[in-house]
Order: sequence, then structure tokens, then C-alpha cells
Amino acid sequence: MGMLIERLYDVKFGQTQIWRILGGLGFSVQKPERRALGRNEAAVQVWKRQTWPALNKKPSDKDG
Repeated sequence: MGMLIERLYDVKFGQTQIWRILGGLGFSVQKPERRALGRNEAAVQVWKRQTWPALNKKPSDKDG
């Protein structure tokens, strides 16, 4: 969420402040009660191995 706020509004907040803002707006952490019946385990594993690490990387000095 912090990256999205920074990209859209050119304002940077710390993680704690973001949680406070979202909480003040009525948002909370959500976790599904159970897994979807149509869940494709093979696709989930590919996403975890390939997509998630790329999304989780922090930008380096070279990136901007």
C-alpha cells in the first residue's frame, strides 16, 4: 500500500502510519476462512516461485 500511495500521490509514509491511516478508514487485515474449491495448486506454486519474488524485491539504486 505504501508504494501505491507514493506512486499515486508522491507522498511517502512509514509502515506504522499506513496501518493507522487504513485502520482509521475502517480497513483491517483479512484472511479467508477456507481455500477456494477451484484453486489450481500448480498455478499457485508457479506464482509463488516466479511472480512473488519479483514483486517482493525492493528497488535498487539502479532502478531509480
